Amino acid sequence: TARWINYVEAQGGTNPLPALIYALSLHPDGIYFLSDGQFDPNTIQEVRLRNRPNNRLNTRQVPIHTIAFYDRFAAGLMRQIAHNSGGEFKFVQ
Repeated sequence: TARWINYVEAQGGTNPLPALIYALSLHPDGIYFLSDGQFDPNTIQEVRLRNRPNNRLNTRQVPIHTIAFYDRFAAGLMRQIAHNSGGEFKFVQ
């Protein structure tokens, strides 16, 4: 496994939406989301829509704490997700 990991190269883009939707379906107390923030900006709106309190379904908003790295420009998307959900945002270098 170690040899394989040393030769694998990352490719493609980032699509965190399916993982965030799944995490929200588990009704956690909070979510920690780590990313470079380079993903479709429409993700912000979709997560916001799926993470709204609903008295009829007895669900509450889950705070999504975001940790951005690598790209300060793209970190704005991560900051917005944290802000919308009541989570905290952190950028690390």
